[in-house]
Parts: sequence; structure tokens; C-alpha cells
Amino acid sequence: MKRSLLALSIALLSSNAIANDAINFDYVGAGYGKFKIDGSSTHVSFNGFAIEASKKISDDWVISAQYLDTSRDHSRSSEYYSQGAEFALESNQEFDISQWNLGAAYVINLEENSVLELAAHIGRLEADTTIVSRHTVQDSSPFNVEADRSTVYESKAHTTTYGFNINYHYAFSDFFTAEAGIGYEHNDEAAQENEFVYQLGLNYNITPDFTVSALYRNVDAYENHQVTLRYNF
Repeated sequence: MKRSLLALSIALLSSNAIANDAINFDYVGAGYGKFKIDGSSTHVSFNGFAIEASKKISDDWVISAQYLDTSRDHSRSSEYYSQGAEFALESNQEFDISQWNLGAAYVINLEENSVLELAAHIGRLEADTTIVSRHTVQDSSPFNVEADRSTVYESKAHTTTYGFNINYHYAFSDFFTAEAGIGYEHNDEAAQENEFVYQLGLNYNITPDFTVSALYRNVDAYENHQVTLRYNF
């Protein structure tokens, strides 16, 4: 009986060790990214790509970096007639939003295949806008007046962000892990400078070397969505 209990204890400890290894902080990844502005009257999405990297520099400390590059194009045209003349307006709007974060985290190994992560980051949000408008007039009256005018409008804006998160990681098995976190982010350009943050993530280890990761992050003023393929090292 004692031998059976000893064998069962060793098996459980081995299983926990393997599952804890499934929570990996050493990787580089790339994939799809989305930035969404979620205001009281505006819901606009920007699509692009995401790049991420993380490295455990000691048993307790992790450094990380993320970059998101997204864009959105919108075109419209209108025509109307007045006093024998045809007026046409074409407008092409290009919006680009990029975001990067550099972070450091202190990790605490807990029981039952779980890790607590105390993470802080500094980041930057950049928004570029280009609007090209073309206004044409064709006059079929005896005056035969024609006009073709184009205008270009460009603007750039940026803001620095600072944030702190408490993230809980749990390994359900060698293949499947999840994370959930809460915190805050300081943003000078937001309606409220200190925004509440929460995030949810799922990871599936295809092999020991490759992981598919999905992450959702909500900062009140905006949202991040990304699905990446990670290479673990």
C-alpha cells in the first residue's frame, strides 16, 4: 500500500512539473493583429500584423516586447448637378495606427500548475492620417467651365503609455494553457488618463517548439486582438 501511494505521489509531481513547463516565457511570435477604438459613439477597427518576443532572464524575471501595425482605408464619392454643371467629389482616407510596448515582469510559481505574473510596461501609440480629395466640375452650359482640384491632408499624433498588470497563468495540460489579468494603463490623450485594463489569453502547444496563441486586451479607450504563431526556445 505504501509503495502504491509513493508511486502515485511521484506520478502527480511529474505531471505537475510537465504542465508547469507548458507555461513558457521564452518565445518569438508573429501573426494577425487588430486595433479597435471603442468610444461612446465610435467603433472602428484597424487590421494588420503583430510581432512579439519574450525572454526569461532568470528564474523570477521576464522581459518582453510587442509591436502592432494596423491600418484602415476608406473611400467615398458623390455627384450632383446644379445649373447645368456636374460636380463630383472623390475622397480616399488612409488611417494607420501602430503600437509598441516594452515590459518587465516578476513571476511567482504557484501550486496546481499555475504562475502569477506581476508585469509593468512602457509603450507608445502612433496614429497617421492621410486624406486625398479630388473635386471636379464639368459645365455643359455655354460657358463650358471645367475644373479639377485635388487637396491632400496629413496629420500625425502619438502618446506614451505606462501600465501595470497582474496576470494569472494556468496549465490545464501539456498542450493547453490560459491566462487572465487585470491592471491599469496611464494615457495622457485618453478621456480618462488612468484606464482600467483586463486581458484574456489562450495558448495551444502544437509541439514543444511551436505554440498558437490568442490574446484579447481591453483598455477601455481601445482594444487589442491578436493571434500569433510562437517559436519556443
